[in-house]
Amino acid sequence: MYDMEKTPKPIIETQRLMLRCLTDDDLPAFALMNSDPEVMTYFPSTVDEQTTMSMIRSEQDNYRQEGYCLFACVLKETAEFIGFVGLHKVGFEIHFAPAVEVGWRLVKAHWNQGYATEAALVVIDFGFSEIGLQEIVSFTARQNKASIRVMEKCGLTRSFDDDFLHPNLKRTDHLAPHVLYRVVVPG
Repeated sequence: MYDMEKTPKPIIETQRLMLRCLTDDDLPAFALMNSDPEVMTYFPSTVDEQTTMSMIRSEQDNYRQEGYCLFACVLKETAEFIGFVGLHKVGFEIHFAPAVEVGWRLVKAHWNQGYATEAALVVIDFGFSEIGLQEIVSFTARQNKASIRVMEKCGLTRSFDDDFLHPNLKRTDHLAPHVLYRVVVPG
């Protein structure tokens, strides 16, 4: 069991998960996840510890400025860091920007247990109800069937006209073709 007094306050909770701001203490587990080639299959490369620390700092700043970020995703029962799930501004020029995306990355040992979907659903609700977003997008490389499944389970829909070549990748890169999914505020 973990000591709640030493654990950062959760921003969002589900039955099995707590979503909270990333902390320096997350660095070892976060860096290990980012250095796993299988976890990073649909990204151009793995990410080193220094870049991971920069990501933590950036997401802390995002939370202070925007009220949302890519949240650390931890198991309630053990407080184990299992990845991140959260909201992030699209950081490149593209036909659907400006936009806020819902994104996730989980440690391989926690794949296929419904955690990404469980957390993404509450993050989407948080984005609409607490942040006041009108639309949330999600995108991935066309080959990333697991993330596409999560998007669809979360109620995001795809228009083939929105698919795009990621502007930060060479047009000939096998990861460049991306699919875009969207969800708009209910009502």
